[in-house]
Amino acid sequence: MLRGAIEKVQGNTVGGWIYSPSVDLRGLTVLAFVDSLCVGGGKVEIKRNDLAEAGLDDGRFGFSFPVTLADPADGKRLIVKLEGSDALLVQATSRIVGAAGPAPKLPQGALGMTLETLQWMQGRGWLSQSDYDFLRFFRQLGVYDRTLTIPVERPDRLEADVRDPAHAVGELMGLMHLGSVETVRVNLPSTGDVAAFLKKQGTMPSVIALWARERARLDIVEGSHLQADRASSKASVEYALGPDRLLFIDARCTFGEQMLPPPPSGIEVFLNAAEVSREAIAPFKTASAEMSKSPMRASGGARR
Repeated sequence: MLRGAIEKVQGNTVGGWIYSPSVDLRGLTVLAFVDSLCVGGGKVEIKRNDLAEAGLDDGRFGFSFPVTLADPADGKRLIVKLEGSDALLVQATSRIVGAAGPAPKLPQGALGMTLETLQWMQGRGWLSQSDYDFLRFFRQLGVYDRTLTIPVERPDRLEADVRDPAHAVGELMGLMHLGSVETVRVNLPSTGDVAAFLKKQGTMPSVIALWARERARLDIVEGSHLQADRASSKASVEYALGPDRLLFIDARCTFGEQMLPPPPSGIEVFLNAAEVSREAIAPFKTASAEMSKSPMRASGGARR
């Protein structure tokens, strides 16, 4: 199984990382393509502490090399392939940035796949309809609510069961990254504290999931994670979360003004443990904070 990401296409340079638990990729060559034209290549050889800390051996799976682009706009279509293999990394969405601006954090794993690839996987039974919808709409909107309710299959049962939120989050984040994901869980007083919490993290996590013991609502500007300056004239959309519903959010999204009363038990925030430091989240941890590791496969659910 291949993991990795194209993390920047900046000027005439492409950078990112690529890893396989079954094949040692260190020292191998990766090639950059725009359509069928090879525009550059380099070695998988850069040591990265973040990858080592995430458990990827010594972390020497980074790459960065120059590319020759006929038009800067071609960088949006650039892909990276492992030489002599069909394995590739793609960009679901990106923007070209100048030297003065940072490169955006790009989707990884299943979120980095093209819509055609996801459709191909679904057609072969590798993705359920609910998982396909989750990946498709989350890429487009940057937000997705997922039910935790398990449909009643026996006529003698009047109430449906509800899945454990921590397990469901681990599975769906695993689906996004195409691998097992360890999650960390913290508690915030209200939905209005979520944006401030994210800003206080040293490195912005890619995706968060929210859950609450009581009904709560959160305003999000749909599609704002794809905008270069994050500013938007679009109105925010109100999303619901609660004991039977998770809300997944791309951390780059713009939050609307949260004027609604907070739930009494606060908001539970789930994050990928590999994307945050223990020191950064320590001030927010409560007795409900926990670490959990869940398998990749996600079970069914439905969009509201």
